[in-house]
Amino acid sequence: MTESKPDHTATSAPGKFEPVRQEAGQDYFLRTRIEILGVLNTMAQQGTMMTAYFNQGRDFMMTAVLRVIDEKNALVLDASNDAEMNRHFQQADKVICVSNLDRIKIQFVLGGVRAVQFEGRSAFVAAIPQALMRLQRRNDYRVSLPTLQPLAGVIQLPRPQATPLPVEVNVTDISGGGVGFVTKSYDVELSSGMVLPGCRINLPGVGVITVDLRVCSLGTVTAKNGTRHKRAGCQFENIDGKMHMSVQRFILKLEREQSARESGLG
Repeated sequence: MTESKPDHTATSAPGKFEPVRQEAGQDYFLRTRIEILGVLNTMAQQGTMMTAYFNQGRDFMMTAVLRVIDEKNALVLDASNDAEMNRHFQQADKVICVSNLDRIKIQFVLGGVRAVQFEGRSAFVAAIPQALMRLQRRNDYRVSLPTLQPLAGVIQLPRPQATPLPVEVNVTDISGGGVGFVTKSYDVELSSGMVLPGCRINLPGVGVITVDLRVCSLGTVTAKNGTRHKRAGCQFENIDGKMHMSVQRFILKLEREQSARESGLG
């Protein structure tokens, strides 16, 4: 019995390609080899489909990463069932690949491809990209943490003519744009618009991040025993690329763990 090959022939565009200016998205670009290989290998393992644009974005073809061969600097892509499409694709000197991995947009550029036979099937090979963009929009995918497993955080309360006062808090939710936390004492003085500099949040499995937080909303939480706590919703203030990538990796880790639990594998 012969296994049928997925049809990667382009018929109608899955979505208009909108190039992201590199200087406008520096915080989202991965440039270390190990991080780029990690994303590409995950795409190969999951069979993630992607759209490959060429001919200055006028043409496109659906494809997938078949294999990442680090020692040969080779990225192997599936070919289309359309021979004419494959011929035009092979002639392209620039290919822009766009996909979604775990609800995060992935985009990278290849400097051309060449046709090969890979494990008995038609394929293309290209050099592994030197940069890869993972774009998760700010404030998207806010993840609530289990009530009994909040993140440990330390905020820095500004004080006039004194160094900031460190205060321990429980971080209850996190997103690409900010966090929510609950104070352990109701006496903590917070106000909307206040900037909390140099706050530290421990992200298990990822590490500790240090970020500035701007308080956007305030509320009160009453525990079952009647004690009151302040709750603050904050946005990241001038977060750098490294810290932002750590947040995204942690959110991705949480989502995978949640998916595993829901499927009975966790």
